[in-house]
Amino acid sequence: MNQGVAVYGFTPNIIIISNSHYAYWCSISLFAKAMDTGKLAICSNDNLDDVIKNISTEFAPINVKQFSKSNIIDCNKWVISKV
Repeated sequence: MNQGVAVYGFTPNIIIISNSHYAYWCSISLFAKAMDTGKLAICSNDNLDDVIKNISTEFAPINVKQFSKSNIIDCNKWVISKV
């Protein structure tokens, strides 16, 4: 499996992991539309600066952060943290 999604808790905190190049990152805004608040973490080595900026601007109550594939542990810690 090259892509996967995990959802944590009542307020949606979502981790998206991509082990290979994914060409449809703009579709991630569909997740953001379904979330009122929460955290969206993306673990990928793709360049997602524009995607992160767009989601952060359009959906301000959602905290979005990108991690590299090798930082999945830090990604998980960030998503489940209360900060």
